[in-house]
Amino acid sequence: MQRPLLYLAGIFCMVIIGFTANASHNRAGEITYTWLYGNTYEITVTTYTKVQENAADRCDLLVYWGDQDKDTLLRSNGLFNGKCGSVAGEGVLIADDINKNVYIGQHTYPGPGIYRITMLDPNRNKEVANMQDSFNTPFFI
Repeated sequence: MQRPLLYLAGIFCMVIIGFTANASHNRAGEITYTWLYGNTYEITVTTYTKVQENAADRCDLLVYWGDQDKDTLLRSNGLFNGKCGSVAGEGVLIADDINKNVYIGQHTYPGPGIYRITMLDPNRNKEVANMQDSFNTPFFI
């Protein structure tokens, strides 16, 4: 069961769909998972964002579990004060103008199967060299 989920997580890190965006900030991201017990898994969504575009930075993310269910995950790393208040961290500056944001959640699936865990954010960095119109292409993992 773990192999198919790992395979799907890798594929979805590279899937991109298009619609008009309002801002730009996502540089990279990934979804990883850990089997806990039975049909229960813990996922970690990690995003790397452009600090200068912090107006679009997220205190929380909407994650789709692939079984018709979804959850809002709070950012779990960084200081717990400032714009996110005491409920979510502010991320961690890891390099010049790059912030690392971590969101963790657990989910129990209704049974064995192949599930597509995804998240979508309309905010991607503009002027990405190896893609056309990156600013208007949402960030999807």
